[in-house]
Amino acid sequence: LMSLMVLLIIALLYKLFQLRVKAALAIDEFKLEFFTSISHELRNPLAVIISPAEILLKNEQNQESRQKLHIILRNARKMQSMVDQLLHFRKLEKGRWVLNPTGGEIVSFIRESVNNLQPLWREKDQQLEFVVTPSSYLCNFDANVIQRIVDNLVSNAIKYSGYNRKILVETQVNTVDGHGEFTLLVEDEGPGGTFRKTAIR
Repeated sequence: LMSLMVLLIIALLYKLFQLRVKAALAIDEFKLEFFTSISHELRNPLAVIISPAEILLKNEQNQESRQKLHIILRNARKMQSMVDQLLHFRKLEKGRWVLNPTGGEIVSFIRESVNNLQPLWREKDQQLEFVVTPSSYLCNFDANVIQRIVDNLVSNAIKYSGYNRKILVETQVNTVDGHGEFTLLVEDEGPGGTFRKTAIR
């Protein structure tokens, strides 16, 4: 009888645990749907902020005004990146995220993506070196995915490197089994002068 009681208690506890897990998952799902909906609503206002700010920055000569515009653009782009990451995560979770590769010149694309982050490393008096071998490379790639990878790697390198530090961004093309393999390497000087390398192939 005692063993039956113990089994019954265990079964009840297991059922209670299942109910709590389901309730927690339902809450998380609701939160994710809520923030996904908000993210969709934020995309257009952010685009409206970024585009005019870029035009103003291009034509502004006053240094103090340019610094303020850099701050506006940096924070707007950061929010835009967070919004895009949430939306892509949601697509990935639901199995709807597919790659859309198109032909293009990837080295110049990465160079432009890196240069867009220039205000971030200049703010910390950092030096960023961009090394490419070869100088151009035609291939198929998903521009949105590469953009996110570059933004993530370089912004993290800037973030975790101190003032007056060096950051290296390097692209390489090597032949592997008769096919070209493109590599993006980001190296930064972290705390205490230690170097960290991150490579994406």
